[in-house]
Amino acid sequence: MPLDRIEVLAVLALALALFVTEKVRVDLVSLIVLALLLVLGLVTPKEGVSGFSNEATVTVAAMFVLSGALKKVGGLDAVAAVLVRAAERGRSVLLGTMMGIVSAVSAFINNTACVAVFLPIALTVARRAEISPSRLLIPLSYAAQFGGVVTLIGTSTNVLVASLAVENGLAPLGMFEFAPLGLTLAAVGIVYMLFIGQRLLPDRGSGDLTTQYALADYLTELVVRPGSRLIGQPLSESGLSQAGINVVQIVRDGRAIWAPSRAERVAERDVIVARSSPERILLAKDTLGLEIRPEVKFSDERLQGGDAVLAEVLIAPGSHVEGSTLESSNFRGRFRVIVMAIHRRAEIIREELRDVVLRSGDVLLVVGHREDVGRLGGRDDFILLRQFARTRVDRRRVALVLATIAGVILAAAVFDVPIVLAALVGSIGLVVSGCLNLEEAYEAIDWQVIFLLAGILPLGIALEQTGTAAWVAAGVVAAVGDLGPIWVLGALYFFCALLNAVISNNAAAVLMIPIAISTAVGLGVDPRPFVFAIAYAGSSDFATPIGYQTNTMIYGPGGYRFLDYTRVGAPLILLFMLVTTLLAPRIWPF
Repeated sequence: MPLDRIEVLAVLALALALFVTEKVRVDLVSLIVLALLLVLGLVTPKEGVSGFSNEATVTVAAMFVLSGALKKVGGLDAVAAVLVRAAERGRSVLLGTMMGIVSAVSAFINNTACVAVFLPIALTVARRAEISPSRLLIPLSYAAQFGGVVTLIGTSTNVLVASLAVENGLAPLGMFEFAPLGLTLAAVGIVYMLFIGQRLLPDRGSGDLTTQYALADYLTELVVRPGSRLIGQPLSESGLSQAGINVVQIVRDGRAIWAPSRAERVAERDVIVARSSPERILLAKDTLGLEIRPEVKFSDERLQGGDAVLAEVLIAPGSHVEGSTLESSNFRGRFRVIVMAIHRRAEIIREELRDVVLRSGDVLLVVGHREDVGRLGGRDDFILLRQFARTRVDRRRVALVLATIAGVILAAAVFDVPIVLAALVGSIGLVVSGCLNLEEAYEAIDWQVIFLLAGILPLGIALEQTGTAAWVAAGVVAAVGDLGPIWVLGALYFFCALLNAVISNNAAAVLMIPIAISTAVGLGVDPRPFVFAIAYAGSSDFATPIGYQTNTMIYGPGGYRFLDYTRVGAPLILLFMLVTTLLAPRIWPF
């Protein structure tokens, strides 16, 4: 085997290992891969940086801006009323209505932005209808993926696949060329969830947040005794923080001070609501001159009052706080809220919170003034999982954003304007018109996805130029080629789906497209059905919470466990594979 092929396979193996273990962020993994390809001479410097100027990368960035503008102006808030009315007619009606609407919306805006908008709406509807969130959120994430396979701009994977196909000599993929099979898959997915999937969904119940996060053992009322060394000291110098005691509230002369600032001075007979472990409280109470109030029962009502609220906040994909800790990011000082606990996947973290490295998908249980919590939820870095008030909708801007998105679609679909040009013009137009400013446009872009695309695209070039893709394709043809192209198509779909379950969907597409095209050439058939099969497989991961961003986003809020996704989603992946394998050759003949 040639040395360059061995080197490409070694880089590929390292990339897969880093993606699967999640020890390193996916965008950093892609940059490591890029650096290795350059150092080993597997791509030229020009090829190495080509991912940053690739049409797919630029198009995806522009589509993030379009989606961010629609989210900012509240263009989808009216949907909440529709879902509330649907809930009154039963859970199945609610489920069908929600999945239909989300699928339709996600066909034209970024899936992550779509779920970010609908997640708090779904939780609000679930609370009002007394339905467990676990019965609604997996269908929400799946529906966003169903819609994503209907159009060229439905997912970043579709845009990426289209760009790679053209680079490999295929005719451009049309805006609605995905639709015949995509709509079929969406319909199959919704029917499956209504009649089979919803029976497999867990019912974890809801209850108040204090109970869900098991905070009772971590909250204590402390009284400042006469003569305490704390009296007159600002909180920053009191020693409470050093003792591992987080002050949530101070009650003084019947007045509650929520999330007190570090400059707040402690007074005699202050009642301090503290968050800490019982062990730390017992160790510190005598040294600091504190008295424990026994038999105090904590609930959501006890932790709220006046303008103070207890709320869950999701760390959004690409958030600026990802990779930092509460202490290093000065979370309390910057946002003026206190983090009570962190829900990470199936784990609830209540101790040593200040040293926990924050990740995308973490749910923070925070307490603070309503205005501060609302301001936190208004940032693109976070998604507030409770609607405190209806967003004021600017109808003029909503109409302008919708018209712009429609214009982008029309230009690409009817007038054959390159999608990268249409999306760029549209996003620039929204900034110029004031629908969002330049800073908001930058914040709307998920830079992690952009750097992932830019860094991993050269790996596809290396696979192609070193003959590695052709070598793997020859192996595929030798293994299942005698069974016919339809079996090979199904095998490639299945392998891409497996990859998608453990690594980024975009990375899976970059790896699989050269192999799929080379395999089709080896069989002597048209590569087009193979390209679309990879696009569909790469845009849909239902079996794990880590293979697709929207699955990760609803992991904590839904109270799910890893196997919940596998139980509901694995049959759906097989169903999609069967439908795609049977119908793709009919739509795009071999």
